[in-house]
This record gives sequence, structure tokens and C-alpha cells, in this order.
Amino acid sequence: LYVLRNGQSQIKNNDGVGLSVDSIVVALSDSFVTSSATPVKISMIKTTVVAGFAVPKTISGTQTTAGDTVIFLLTDRLDTTSEDGFYTISVAVSDVMGNAKTHVINFNFDRTPPVTKFTYPALNGVTFNTNISIAGSAVEDMSGVKQVNIVIDTGFGFISDTAVVDPYSKEFTYFLKLSTFGVGPDSPVRIGTEGTDTAGNREIVTDTIIVF
Repeated sequence: LYVLRNGQSQIKNNDGVGLSVDSIVVALSDSFVTSSATPVKISMIKTTVVAGFAVPKTISGTQTTAGDTVIFLLTDRLDTTSEDGFYTISVAVSDVMGNAKTHVINFNFDRTPPVTKFTYPALNGVTFNTNISIAGSAVEDMSGVKQVNIVIDTGFGFISDTAVVDPYSKEFTYFLKLSTFGVGPDSPVRIGTEGTDTAGNREIVTDTIIVF
């Protein structure tokens, strides 16, 4: 059983999916029976939590079959942050010998980038020297944080470097040594954070500090 998004990239169980989804393509195979499996039923459910209770919603679509390939075309494609959530694809299939099985794949649809911010130093215009330890936090509710970049505006261009992210607390640290980037003392440098989640959503740099 292979489940693909838009007939292109495979969706694995518990994946974070950040690209639009307009159809689910299922390729069927049987090691013992060469004829097409029949019947096949594809269903898709979105589960949200309301007041502490899981509330399922059936995602409507149209199912078509071409040989051993079954396509479930969604009535409304997933392409905005309003569709963010936990989805379950169920494929109920049986072969001509009567062997039946239901395959289930879960995935998070996620179009919302993580939010990162500095926790140290404070954003208060304090002057620092050219060596400084930076700390911050990342918030990502759906897919998980893949990485946090420190974006450095030297005044002559932008330099990006990767911070160290704790996989449990989602806090990040970075040691800044401006001389490494060819920036001399008393030169104002604006530093920002840019988070990326495992679904591929990238944050726009907003939280910045200035060091000297």
C-alpha cells in the first residue's frame, strides 16, 4: 500500500505535510493474486479537540479506480491554515479470495510556521560586546521544529547560521562571535530568528535584537 499526495510524494505514517493536498492516490499490490483487488473503500477523517474531547469530521471526496490505482479526489483541497489538523486515511480493501484488511495512515496537515523568539538577551537596546550567548524558544503545535536559524544582518548582507535546539524543551541556544563574520567592534548588527518545522513551513524573521 502506497499513499501519495497529488500522485507525487509519498505520505508516511505520522508525517507533517505542508504542501497543498487535492487528492489521495493509493497504489495496490498483492503478492499472491495478480488480479485487481476489489472492493476498495477510501475514507478520510479530520480530528480536532474541542473542550477536551476529540471531534471527528469526515472529509468528502470522489473515489475513482484505474487498474490497481485508486484516487480519492477531495471536494475541498487542503491548502490553508484553517485546514491545519490531524488527519486519518483509511483504506479498506479485499482481494478476489476474500482476504480483507484495513490500512490506516495518520498525518498532520500543517501550513503554519513555528514562532521563535529571544529569551536572552532582552529586547531593550542594551549594548553588548562582540561575543554573546543567545537563547530563545520555539513554539510549534503541529509538525515539530526542524531547525532554528540565526539570521545576522551585518549591514553588508545577511548571514544565516543554525542554532542548537533542545528536542524536548524546544529552547535554542547560539554563541555569537561577530569577528567570525568579519564584523568589527562598535558595528551595529541586527540579529533575528527564523524557525522551520518538519512540514517545511518557514517563519518570517520578526523578533530581532541589535548588538555592538
